[in-house]
Amino acid sequence: METKNFQFEIKGVSDDGIIEGYASTFGGKADSYGDIISEGAFRETLAKGGRNGNGVPLLWQHNFGEPLGKFVEMTENKKGLKVVAELAMEVQRAKEAHALAKKSVINSFSIGWDFIRDNEGKSVDGAYEINERTGNRHLKRVELWEVSLVTFPANVSASINKVKSIFRPGVSVREIEAGLHASGLSIKAAKFIISMMDKDKLSREGAALENSLLNIVEGALKRPNQLEEEFLKIANTLK
Repeated sequence: METKNFQFEIKGVSDDGIIEGYASTFGGKADSYGDIISEGAFRETLAKGGRNGNGVPLLWQHNFGEPLGKFVEMTENKKGLKVVAELAMEVQRAKEAHALAKKSVINSFSIGWDFIRDNEGKSVDGAYEINERTGNRHLKRVELWEVSLVTFPANVSASINKVKSIFRPGVSVREIEAGLHASGLSIKAAKFIISMMDKDKLSREGAALENSLLNIVEGALKRPNQLEEEFLKIANTLK
């Protein structure tokens, strides 16, 4: 699952815990990941009533163990994904989120999503298009897993800085894998990046490989759900 953060427009926060706004907007400038969500991207998820047919959960900080309430309305229009959420005011975390939203301390929605995939786990045709001139990815068919209220938008730069400390002379493959995963990559992505390394050279000259490896890692952090062949495309640009 990949996450994206958006400043959301609060049209209203009622005393009884109703929050109205946009969880995502269509078009416009690319986000910090180089992605632009296209109109209609959520259509399939909405038509089947959420990923499992039981609606799309409203979470706190992408934590599946901390649901805040439910969406009573979720529709696409020309602007984006319009939502009306009802916080479960009997739950302490929901009460806190409500108070913070009313004071605009919490002012970001973040969506957890993945591409719609086939039985082999590959993204279906038309899931996205890449603008060859800008390199931006236009998301066309998105499976929406959840929507969260979050304190801070994701910061890829912070993750990259964390990764820098991993590559050093004498570092073990196990340490690299653990470090990449801790920085925000899936285990699958971490293992794939490690498979592209010259491990003997890394052991001798860890710091010397840093720049080229970081380019690969940065691309992977921006696209944590890309398939392995897409990681290869990132790596091939360094040759």
